[in-house]
Amino acid sequence: MTVIEFGRKKRKVDTYVVFLISAVVFSVVLIVFIYNNLISLRHDVASNQELLNNLQVQTSELKDSLFHITDVSLGDSFAQSSGFVLDKNPQYFVSSKELISQATQ
Repeated sequence: MTVIEFGRKKRKVDTYVVFLISAVVFSVVLIVFIYNNLISLRHDVASNQELLNNLQVQTSELKDSLFHITDVSLGDSFAQSSGFVLDKNPQYFVSSKELISQATQ
């Protein structure tokens, strides 16, 4: 006796179609998610680039002010305006063992 099963091949085809459709939907959702993350990343990079440029400007301004403060020529003009006189034969403190031993006694 032959058993006839109607729709058996149709169920296999339906299973494949459902699987393919769900794979396509999943792929589309994944692509949209990746695209949104890419756009967000580009926005963050642009924002951080602007912040970096601002920090570079501030750094250069601070360096300029530091170099202006520590400029040797300004130190000479400050010394002259304060009435300091350049000593031609300066005598500096000399550290020797005798001085140290006298100080500790």
